[in-house]
Amino acid sequence: MKRGVPPGAVGRGMAANLQVRHEAAMARARSVVGEMRDRHSRCGDGPCRLLLVSEQPVVLAGLYALLADDPAFQLVDGDMAADVVVLDVVRWDEGASPMLRRLRYRHPGARVLLLVGECDGAAARAFLDAGGSGAVRTRAAAEHLLDALHRVARGETYVDDAIVQAQALAAGGQGVATGGFLDDSGLSER
Repeated sequence: MKRGVPPGAVGRGMAANLQVRHEAAMARARSVVGEMRDRHSRCGDGPCRLLLVSEQPVVLAGLYALLADDPAFQLVDGDMAADVVVLDVVRWDEGASPMLRRLRYRHPGARVLLLVGECDGAAARAFLDAGGSGAVRTRAAAEHLLDALHRVARGETYVDDAIVQAQALAAGGQGVATGGFLDDSGLSER
């Protein structure tokens, strides 16, 4: 008989490690929310009405958990008017444009932040040209998503660093150290 780790112990250890990592990430995100309270986004006289749109229940649950304690946002359902919409898609392409048009029709004046799994600079530019307000990859840290959301709520345009880097590399450049905003010529440094 072999000596060593009892059956199932590795799985329990991995689950415990994942739980600790999840709790640490949520604590960092809550810390960012606390830091932003002094400069949080306001839409008119109250918090921004925020609509979360995703076909993935796990993503929705994570977004709700992340944003539940943020005083800058009031989470609303699709029947209520929204000031800001987070649109979660796997990949932005031409076929997704009608979805953005429907959201803009149902929520006129709402700023739309794209939360996307796969996106390059050209796709981000197409999203913004179609009326979007910003783009963040789903791999981004929670703090980056919160920063993007607050910036978009204030009326700024935001594109995360990974998308800016991809655009710079695709254009034959070496990339840029930081990304985030757009200028008239395309994706650029902050």
